[in-house]
Amino acid sequence: MKKFSTTYPYKVGPMKNLVKAMNKDGGGFQYLKTKFPRISDAKMKEGIFVGPQIRELMNDSNFESTLNEAEQRAWTAFVEVCHNFLGNKKKENYREIILELLSSYKTLKCNMCLKFISWILIWISFPLILEQYQMNTTKGFIKTYCT
Repeated sequence: MKKFSTTYPYKVGPMKNLVKAMNKDGGGFQYLKTKFPRISDAKMKEGIFVGPQIRELMNDSNFESTLNEAEQRAWTAFVEVCHNFLGNKKKENYREIILELLSSYKTLKCNMCLKFISWILIWISFPLILEQYQMNTTKGFIKTYCT
């Protein structure tokens, strides 16, 4: 039985959307074609990459230098989300990191998967909802216990 990392689909989706929104005649897209020559043109245009290829790009400093300003901002935000949010340890400022990703993808006019956006919104709003719930149940518990 194969085991997959729980973060695998959440890295592939945003990467796919980023590559699909890239300028096909730009330096970044051409760099991807030379970096991964075995990927067919159809897969390249659709942005279909697997985990090891994504990790290889994250470690490649030359890739970032070939991107234009909007693509570079989106790529940096994507890498930040992968390192500081999708792992086992989440940084305390994960909300700002996620909002930067959404903002940079909006600037690049990336289509975001509704599943990914809803997953992110749950992570952003859940601690606040839980805190409000705990405050309300604690107050109600004290009122009923004391009377």
